[in-house]
Amino acid sequence: GVAPAWPPCRAARQARPMSSADLPQAARPLSFIYSIGELDDRFTVPLGVAGLPLTDQGSTPGFADPFVSVIARPLSLDFTRYSFGLTRLYGTRIATHTFSTSTAVPAAGNVLHVSVIAGATHQYANGANHPVKMADVLWAFFAPLSLP
Repeated sequence: GVAPAWPPCRAARQARPMSSADLPQAARPLSFIYSIGELDDRFTVPLGVAGLPLTDQGSTPGFADPFVSVIARPLSLDFTRYSFGLTRLYGTRIATHTFSTSTAVPAAGNVLHVSVIAGATHQYANGANHPVKMADVLWAFFAPLSLP
């Protein structure tokens, strides 16, 4: 049989904090990193799940609706095309979906990383409250980029 979409779409729509209509189109190339704690109660409670997935869920409506489309649309990114990677950093699993296929003509050059961090809650991971040091993750993401 076919596995059901994770999580149910109705719950995902209720958990979404905003819609893509709330955000303007990016006026210039813009890269964005969005990290979510696997145990972030701001999402797990409304979705009725124990934890967010650390697996490839990027194209399932229940994951794409609250976590991806709201940011991908203003960045002119196709949120149905992505790559997935599961890495370890500071001994912690991090599941990352990368969206970089532009829907703009000409292509906008935007990139979106959506990462679910194992064991993290709704706190900025700083090495003291969680093994991951988000500052290092952010630096690695933004270091090769430059302002126009």
